[in-house]
Amino acid sequence: MSAAPTKLLFATRTSPFAGDSGSGTYVFDLLRHLTENGFKIHVIWTEPPDLIPSRGWYTPPEESHAVFCLNIMGMVKVGERFLRPDVVWLPFKAKVSHAVKTVLRKIGLWRERPANVSAAPASSLVPATPTAWGGECTSTEVSAIHKAILCFQPDVVLANYAWMAPASNMPGELRRPCAVLTHDVRHRQLHLREGQLTEILGEHMSVETELASLQFADALIAIQQTEAKVFSRLLPGKQVITAPMPVRPRPLPLPAKPAVLFIGSQHGPNVAGLNWFIEKVWPLIIGEVASAKLLVAGSVCRAFSEPQPAGVEILGRLPDLATAYARASVVVAPILQGSGIKIKILEAASYGRPCVTTSVGVEGLEALQPALRVADTPAAFASETVRLLQTQNAASASEQILALARAHLSAGACYDPVVNLLHGLARSSP
Repeated sequence: MSAAPTKLLFATRTSPFAGDSGSGTYVFDLLRHLTENGFKIHVIWTEPPDLIPSRGWYTPPEESHAVFCLNIMGMVKVGERFLRPDVVWLPFKAKVSHAVKTVLRKIGLWRERPANVSAAPASSLVPATPTAWGGECTSTEVSAIHKAILCFQPDVVLANYAWMAPASNMPGELRRPCAVLTHDVRHRQLHLREGQLTEILGEHMSVETELASLQFADALIAIQQTEAKVFSRLLPGKQVITAPMPVRPRPLPLPAKPAVLFIGSQHGPNVAGLNWFIEKVWPLIIGEVASAKLLVAGSVCRAFSEPQPAGVEILGRLPDLATAYARASVVVAPILQGSGIKIKILEAASYGRPCVTTSVGVEGLEALQPALRVADTPAAFASETVRLLQTQNAASASEQILALARAHLSAGACYDPVVNLLHGLARSSP
């Protein structure tokens, strides 16, 4: 008889789906690996998606059904879909109220009341303002996660980002062991300024706030080795492991025409990096390779309106990124600010695409560093990109990055430590 699966509750504010962001891609890939290795996963998502185009309905990606059971805070599950009642009810209520008032006015039975200058209490059905990225867990989120723990009775809880850790804390025998998928060190950011790498502390979160949140965790999962060392030094009583995102090779033939690809979400550092590249680097590349194209894909495109400089093609969000990678000779990751690990570089490696990035972008990618081109000034970045646009150089770099990925970044090498950690925590559960 096979052993019963280990029950895992994954608590997240951000999307747990691939394609929405780099962190979502990492999360979904990890949860899929856990499912394949003896876990039954329940996800509680506290930040409902934007539902305006679909009139209150949300349909999760079909591939998620085999990976986890999903619940979304403030939404009603109907089969495999979710309904947010306020999106349907409030407009209906407003229309009915307006129609009634119009009729009463016509027959003289409605008297206008003076405006009430005092703020009216908010309706419980009014959509909540989205929680600020990285903000502390709200009481509503805490309540939703506690309810999920009581209903699902998990053996272990996995909190997504440090700010979700306090919500897992429950009194006495109700408490479950908790690990935090940290993604990055929130109080530590790297910046590229005039070609110089600078470390800034306390920019996104104070070290005191971050450590206070992480005190609720039994173990921490760092996404790269440098940050694992930071956590181990600051939290010596906590178990810390490292789990970078693996590379799952799916190489594509290199295209005949020279093209550069940038893929990213509408996250501030992505917009800033792409602006820097288009304004300062792209003119130098076009000056050397006049026929080159710059392809831009992902929600970052919303920040860039037409027209763009010569050779720049805005693709928008794509249902299948393979179509963009198939057209690209080289991928660029002009990252001027950040922490954690850059999923876009790992994804480029999976397609066998050579990549040019900065000293900020390369941190945590020591396994791939021999195959990456690192440049911190516009001239150097352009030079490395032009060199890779040459077919022979691109082919050699493609083979090198795939070989390194296969040797060091398999799914087992990256994620099995998480499997072992969570199974161990579950065994300690009351």
